[in-house]
Amino acid sequence: MGMVRDMHLFEKKTAMLHNRRTKQSYYIFYLLPYFFIVDQLLLPTFHYNLIPFKGSYFILIGWFFLFLYRQLVLNKRSISDSDFISLGFLFLLLISITFLGQIWVFFYYNIIGWKEFSQCSLFAFLFSLFAFGYGTHIKSFNFRFLIYVAYVYIILTLIMILFFNAFHFLVYLYYGGIGNASLNNSYYALSLTRSIGLFGNPDVSMSMLNTIFLFIILAYKNIILIIKKIELISLVFFIFFMAVLFQSRDELIASTLYLIFLIYFILRQNKQSFYLKTIKICLCVFSLLLLLFVLIYFLNLLHGGAYLTSFIKRWTQVHINYTVGAYSIFGRPFLEFFDVWNRFIKSPLVGTGYGVSNVFPFQFDSSWGHNDFFRILSSAGVLGLLVWLIILWRCYTVGGLIVLIPFFTSGLTNTFIGNIPVMLFYFFMIGIFNRYKRMQYQANLIAKLNI
Repeated sequence: MGMVRDMHLFEKKTAMLHNRRTKQSYYIFYLLPYFFIVDQLLLPTFHYNLIPFKGSYFILIGWFFLFLYRQLVLNKRSISDSDFISLGFLFLLLISITFLGQIWVFFYYNIIGWKEFSQCSLFAFLFSLFAFGYGTHIKSFNFRFLIYVAYVYIILTLIMILFFNAFHFLVYLYYGGIGNASLNNSYYALSLTRSIGLFGNPDVSMSMLNTIFLFIILAYKNIILIIKKIELISLVFFIFFMAVLFQSRDELIASTLYLIFLIYFILRQNKQSFYLKTIKICLCVFSLLLLLFVLIYFLNLLHGGAYLTSFIKRWTQVHINYTVGAYSIFGRPFLEFFDVWNRFIKSPLVGTGYGVSNVFPFQFDSSWGHNDFFRILSSAGVLGLLVWLIILWRCYTVGGLIVLIPFFTSGLTNTFIGNIPVMLFYFFMIGIFNRYKRMQYQANLIAKLNI
C-alpha cells in the first residue's frame, strides 16, 4: 500500500511540475512578440561587417525552423502557412533578381558589392519575410502595447535631448559615445535645433514613431483597439511634436496623412451628416496648423531664434551636390534621378545590384536616389520593381491605402526599406493583421452559413 501511495504522489508531483513548465513555456512564447517589437524599435542596433544584428533575430530564425519542422516532418499546414509561402515566393524572386543584377555588374564591370547585397537585399528582404510569417502565427496580441511603446520611444528621445549630460550611458549605448565619428557635433545630434533621435538619423527615428502610429490607427479602424479621446488627442499631439522637433519633411507629411485617415475613420464610425463631417475635418486641420505654429514658436524662443531658421531651411533647401554644396527645393529624389537613370540603363531588366566603384555610372550606390522605387529600379531593374509592386499590393489587401504611406513619404528625402528595424516591425504587424483578416473572414462565413 505504501508503494502504491508513493507512486501516486510521484505521479501527482510530476504532473504539477509538467503543468508548471507548460505554463512557463506559454508565458515565454506569449511575451516573445512584445520583446521582438521592443528590440526592433527601442533597443540599439549592433553591426558585424555591415550586417545589422539584434537579439530578436533569433526569434525569427527559431520560428522559421519550427515552420520547416511543421511542414516537412509533421506535415501540418494552415491558411497562414499558405500566405507565408505565397509572399515568400515574391520575396525570394526579388532577391534572386537582385542577385542576377549583382552577378551581371561583377562580370561586366568587375564591381564587387556582395556585402552590400547581403545587407540590403538578402538580409533585409529575407528577415522581413520571416517577420511577416511570424506575425501570421501570433494567436493573440494586445494592440495597446503599441501605445506604450510609442510613449517610451518619445520619453527616451526627450531624455537624450534634454538630459544627455546626466545620462552618458544612454549616449554610449545608442551612439557609441559623443566622440563617435558619426557624431562630430554632439550639440547638433542631441539638441533642440534638430535632434537625430535614437538611431542616428532624424528621418529614420521619426519613421519608427510614425510606423507605430500607423498600426495604432489601423487597429482603431478595425475596432480591435479601444482608445479614449484624451489618449488619442495626447498621442496625436506628441506625434506632431516629435515630427516638428526632428524637422523631418517626409515624416511630417506622413504624420499629416495618418491624421487625415484617422479623422476619416472616426467620422465614418459616427453616424453624422456630410455637413457636420466637413466642419469637423476643417476644425481638425485648423487645430493642427495652429498646434504646429505654437510648437515652432516656442521651440524658436527656447533656441534663441535658431530653430525657425533651421526649420525653414529644411523645407526650402536641400543639397544637390554634397561636395559642391549647391541648394535647391526639397524634391530630393528627382535631383539624383539622372544618376539613378544612368545606372539603370546599364541593365534595365535585372538591375545592377549594390556595387560601387570609380567607373561611371557606378560612383554611387543604388540608395543614392533617396527613393525606394528608384533604389529597386537601379538594383533589381524593371523585373524587380514589378515584383516589389506586387508585394505592396499584398500589403494593400491587408490594410488598405494607409499601409502604403511609408513607402511613398519616406522616399521623398530618405528611405523606408533601408530602415531594417522598421521594415521588420512593419511586416510583422502586416502578418498580424493578415491573420486577423483571415479570422474575420472565416467568422463572417460561418455566420452566413448559420443563417
